[in-house]
Amino acid sequence: MVDSVDEAAPRLEEHRCRMRRRGLMIEPQNGPGFCDCDNAI
Repeated sequence: MVDSVDEAAPRLEEHRCRMRRRGLMIEPQNGPGFCDCDNAI
């Protein structure tokens, strides 16, 4: 179980990238970020 935002941030960013690859237009939860798939959409 993760109870720290700092520990959860990398997992949330990874999940965001998965959702972007599936075509969902979502914004990062923890502020500006970059995913390899951002330019492919």
